[in-house]
Amino acid sequence: MSTNDEVRDELPNTTEDAPAVQSSIGQPSTVNSDDDDFVDPPPPAPRQVQRTSKGGDNGKQDVKTTKRKAATVAAKKICQSSKNVPKGKEVVSEKQYSTIRCSPGFICELISLIKGDLRKRVSAMGFAKLFEMNMNKLKDRVLAMFLTSCVKEDPLRLEVVGKHLLITPQAMSRVLGIPLCGESLPSWTVAQCREARAELRGICDAKGLRQKYERRSGDYTKLGVSEVPRWFIEEAAIAKDTAVDDWAVQSFFILIFNALLFPTGSDKIVGMDYLMAKDLELIPKIDWCKAVVEDLNIKARAWNRA
Repeated sequence: MSTNDEVRDELPNTTEDAPAVQSSIGQPSTVNSDDDDFVDPPPPAPRQVQRTSKGGDNGKQDVKTTKRKAATVAAKKICQSSKNVPKGKEVVSEKQYSTIRCSPGFICELISLIKGDLRKRVSAMGFAKLFEMNMNKLKDRVLAMFLTSCVKEDPLRLEVVGKHLLITPQAMSRVLGIPLCGESLPSWTVAQCREARAELRGICDAKGLRQKYERRSGDYTKLGVSEVPRWFIEEAAIAKDTAVDDWAVQSFFILIFNALLFPTGSDKIVGMDYLMAKDLELIPKIDWCKAVVEDLNIKARAWNRA
C-alpha cells in the first residue's frame, strides 16, 4: 500500500499511469471582448494511434506508456501555445501526467440522490448551496492539466493569455457555496492519518464490508489492510432503507472531501477524508473556502515544479 493512498498530506502523484482521454477542447473563441474572464485553450495535436503488442503484461505496459506520453505531449502543446509562456520554456515535463481523482460528475449524481432528512442535516451544517450546483464531469484530462499549469502564485490566480482570475476564499465561496470564514482546518500527522484510515476500515468491516465486497468484487483478502472502496461509502450515504444517522452524514462528507474539495491521486478513501468528516460538530465551524484554496495552492505548486 503506497503512502499516497494513506494520507492526504502527500502531494498528488503526477507520474502514475492512468488512462488517457482524447482531447475534446474546442477551437479558440473568435469573439474579441476585453471583458472575457477566460479564453478557450488552443486545440491539441491529433491523438497518436495506439498499437498493442502480444507480449502479455509487457504489452499492457506498452499501451499504458503510449497513452501517458500521448496525453503529456498534447498537454505540452496546449500550454506552450499560450502567449503568456516564454518561448522555449516547458510548462509540462515529459514525466508529468495528471492522475487527480476529482470527479464533479460523481458528486453531481450523488447530490441528486440526497433527499429528505439527510439533505436537511447537510444544509443545516452550511452546505445547502451544494444542492444547487449545476456540475458536469470534465471529460478531458488534458484540459485539466492545462488549467493546472495556468495557476500562478503571488497572488494565487488562474492566468490564461495575459488575463487572470484571482483564486481567493471569496471566489471559492461564490463557485462552490461552501462555508466561508471560521476556524482553520486542523492539521494531522502522517501517523494520525494512517490510524484514521485503519479506524475507518474497522467501522466499515463492522457494517458488512466483507459481505458486500465478496458479492460485488470477489476475493475480500485481496483488499488492502486499511483500504476502503469509495462505492461502500457511497452506499452508506444514499441508503434509503435505513435511518439518517451520523454515519450517513459522515459518509456524505467523506465523499465530498474525497471527490470534490480535496482530491488526491488515489481512487480510494484516505485517512484525512475520514478525519475531516469524523467530528460533525466541527464541520460547520471550519472555513472550508480557505482550506480548499490552500490545498489548491500546494497541489498547483507541486504540479508546476514537477
